[in-house]
Amino acid sequence: MGHDRRGRRAPAVLAAGGTSPWEAFTTEATLGGHTLPVLGAYLWMVVVATVVAYILGVNAVRRLSAAVGATVASLEVIGGAVVAWALLGEALGLFQIIGGLIVISGALLAQTATAKPVAEPERELSRI
Repeated sequence: MGHDRRGRRAPAVLAAGGTSPWEAFTTEATLGGHTLPVLGAYLWMVVVATVVAYILGVNAVRRLSAAVGATVASLEVIGGAVVAWALLGEALGLFQIIGGLIVISGALLAQTATAKPVAEPERELSRI
C-alpha cells in the first residue's frame, strides 16, 4: 500500500503547484503492476500526452476540412473515455455513456449530412 499511496500523491503535487512536497517526485509508483519513478512517469506524460499529441493534432487538422476536423475534435473525448475504460479500468456512469452516444450520433449526422449546392440562376444571353 505504500507505493500506491505515493503514486496517488504525484497528481496532487502537480495540481497544488508549489504548496506540495516536491519529494514526491523522488519516490516510485506502481501502476498496472509496473513500478517506475514518479518523475519518469511525469516526464513521459508531458512528452507523449502533451507535446507529441499537440504537434500531431495541429498537423492533422491542417490536412482536414472544417467539417471533418470538427467531427474528429468531438470524438477525441469519446476516444479518451474508451481508452481510460479499457486500459485503466475507469468506470463510466449512465449519463457519461448517454452523452458519448449523443456525441457519436452527432458526429455521424454531421458526416452523413451533405450540403446541397445552390443552383445558380440561368443567365440569359442577349445577342447584340
